Amino acid sequence: MSLPPNEIPLGAMRFNSDSQKLEYWMGSAWMQIQTFSRNLNGGTRALFMSGSSPSPASNSDVIDAFNMSSGGTAIDFGNTSEARRNQGQFGSAIRGFCIGGANPSVSNRIDFVEFAHNGDATDFGNLSVARRAVAGGANATRGIGHGGTTPSGINTVDFITMASTGDAQDFGDATHTQSNDTAFASPTRMIIGGNGPSGQCQYTTIASLGDSVDFTEVSRMDGDAGKVRIEVPAAGSNATRGIFAGGEYQPSGGANNNLIIYTTIATLSEFSRFGDLIANTYSAGGAASKTRFVSAGGYTSNFTTYVESVQI
Repeated sequence: MSLPPNEIPLGAMRFNSDSQKLEYWMGSAWMQIQTFSRNLNGGTRALFMSGSSPSPASNSDVIDAFNMSSGGTAIDFGNTSEARRNQGQFGSAIRGFCIGGANPSVSNRIDFVEFAHNGDATDFGNLSVARRAVAGGANATRGIGHGGTTPSGINTVDFITMASTGDAQDFGDATHTQSNDTAFASPTRMIIGGNGPSGQCQYTTIASLGDSVDFTEVSRMDGDAGKVRIEVPAAGSNATRGIFAGGEYQPSGGANNNLIIYTTIATLSEFSRFGDLIANTYSAGGAASKTRFVSAGGYTSNFTTYVESVQI
């Protein structure tokens, strides 16, 4: 027998056998409990925040936005809090972040924007160490800044909780002092690479604080034997597969490359060849939706405005 409404405790739960749903008592009526599975593959709006501008030669505070599902020319989104280059980036489903960088001295700034609303970036807090050339990656809740240079390479790894604001906290250490890496992430792991001494890639489990772990090296995959570092490739991933595109080979005389390589994040497999960029490209920005990877800007023989995409 059901209790009269005035005797039902607030927040009580029941299973409604008619609707086959859980319900809770809000004080005046039974309300259905809504459940859903969060899409962890990312959205379709890509932001590229700050960087170097060629004409005149300077750092930039511009934030560009475009829709990865439809393509087209980028639109002006707003501005970061300061013009800078060599910054890291990551995002949740709601917010995009720009971390660190240099103009010309290294910065500890963390800026954020709301993807849904065009406008200037807002101050979030500070990195634990001011640095540039920091790799950024995130899952749905936590964003990580990995390595960087102050100007010497460091092994600092710090993190923020993206739904709040505040300074970054210590996460652990990289396996070696490192900068000019980029990164991508699944809901579980962040992959960082491949500018280690011998082209090492590292990974960290985002939900658990701790040091990064080496798991593979990046192969040249261009007919030459051995492993090689790739410096500042474009990077992006969906929940399953991660991609590095372009970047400068080191040590090989500093030649740029147009290789696109990929790995399956859950298995920590070696990288395999995916395809080629249109041109040899260094220091481009990367972004991804659940189906498409995009490389934008960067340096070929000059600064470029190319936006290229592949189906992940």
